[in-house]
Amino acid sequence: MIVVKGSAIASSVHKDQRMRYSPTFAIDGKWETQTYNMYTSKKEKMPWIQWNLPNRTQVAGVSISSEYGISKLHDNTTHKNDLVNYEVRAGLSSLPANYKGRILKNVLCGTIEIRGGEDRVYPIVCDQAIIANYITIQIIDDNAVLKINELEVMDGKDGKCNKNLIIIRRINRVFFVAWLYIKPISLFSEADIGCSCHDFINPNGFGQCKKGSSYEHVKGRNVCYVNRPSNCSDLTYSSTNPGKKFSAEACDNLNESKGIRRVMTNNIERGLHIMLKYINLNKTHI
Repeated sequence: MIVVKGSAIASSVHKDQRMRYSPTFAIDGKWETQTYNMYTSKKEKMPWIQWNLPNRTQVAGVSISSEYGISKLHDNTTHKNDLVNYEVRAGLSSLPANYKGRILKNVLCGTIEIRGGEDRVYPIVCDQAIIANYITIQIIDDNAVLKINELEVMDGKDGKCNKNLIIIRRINRVFFVAWLYIKPISLFSEADIGCSCHDFINPNGFGQCKKGSSYEHVKGRNVCYVNRPSNCSDLTYSSTNPGKKFSAEACDNLNESKGIRRVMTNNIERGLHIMLKYINLNKTHI
């Protein structure tokens, strides 16, 4: 995942206090633990933010980070436990600063229902990469507050697609078949954005599924820091290791893949044993 800067505009700014709630805070690359220095809109119909990218980008997806997912402001107008629909679009057309209503310009990357959670990160992966100068995020609700700590773009220009190559080789009249996993340079593929563990372990011993987290949505489950870009459904921003994210789902995937590899290894060993036995029995005829 490549974090880029640029500029940003929005439908409104909370209390018109741009020094504390400006949309530029959403793209500054800094995770804030306070209730200010992050973009916050007024309570309004379908609030939005537009990220003006510094360069034309193949947008593979967008990650939306917010301290509470849905902000609970002092007047209790928006509750963090409510499900709210977010819509993400990308393309070459810009919105006017005074735009009101539902955004229909550009290509729909995806939608997501966000419920409040601690330091949550919500990845939206596009069906295919979108060439874009602009990204918009909008809440599809008639009475909502949009609050975004950080936005990150998944750049698809270096994406690769997966292919399987079957090799058949003849050795002493016995044919061996091998499946090789190759990744040639190609266009972006959603398969390249997954949910897997990185080998990072922080000084407190967290990482590689060695310890559990106290965060409510992953409580009692071991977590690991993830490879990026990531589409883990429980992705969480690390407050102790800025820029890194962790997940319990990635640990589940790791354990599952270990089980699959164990079965495959056993099957390969069994197959080789049978093959060698066949060769030994028929070596006088080869």
